[in-house]
Amino acid sequence: MKPAGVIHHAFALLRALNDGPQPVGVSELAQRAGLPKTTAHRLLLQLEAEGAVERHGRQWGTGAALHGLARRTGPPPAFVDFLHPRLQMLAEGTGASLFLSVASAGTVQVVDQFNGSQLIDRVPAQTSSQPLQHPGSVIWKALREGLATTERGAVHPAVSCIGTVLGLPSGETAVLSLALPSDRAIDRFKPALDRCASAIGREALKISRRQYWAAWSPQVAGDRLRAGK
Repeated sequence: MKPAGVIHHAFALLRALNDGPQPVGVSELAQRAGLPKTTAHRLLLQLEAEGAVERHGRQWGTGAALHGLARRTGPPPAFVDFLHPRLQMLAEGTGASLFLSVASAGTVQVVDQFNGSQLIDRVPAQTSSQPLQHPGSVIWKALREGLATTERGAVHPAVSCIGTVLGLPSGETAVLSLALPSDRAIDRFKPALDRCASAIGREALKISRRQYWAAWSPQVAGDRLRAGK
């Protein structure tokens, strides 16, 4: 067997980075990836130069370039055409920001979102990726617990979130989450969020039956990127 090369090690590192809450220190990340700490650190510096990872003090998280690739390999147009207006309708009716995140093979990515009016002036746009990197976020809590949950100020002190879990026909687990300023009574929006999640689940099943859904999943998208397709 040929010795593992740089590309193999880089992908091992990226997979390990996506395999849990971020940011994470080099020692823990190297252990996850099965790499020497010095190798992991050298690769992180190279990946940082390409925008694939970002430094957070002495810890690391996935970077904007990697998120951009994920967005370009998102769900089929038929699903987005249905999804986005539903998120927009709920956001405009409540002033909340809405996010649909999908977990697959240890990776979590936001496949669609709509920013509501209540948070635009309170929370900087660049913090929108923080819930994916914070172990206490409503996304990670919902995935761990497998049910609807609430998070108050864990990611941002001015923001509270509720999230509900739904299964997709492709086998992935999705979390639909809603964020509002902490001074709003967020629990009263749970029924509306549940209704929206149910509608998304039903439409995903219809798309699957039309054999559109099989064309996309985070794992398939990653395989196609690596194959250069």
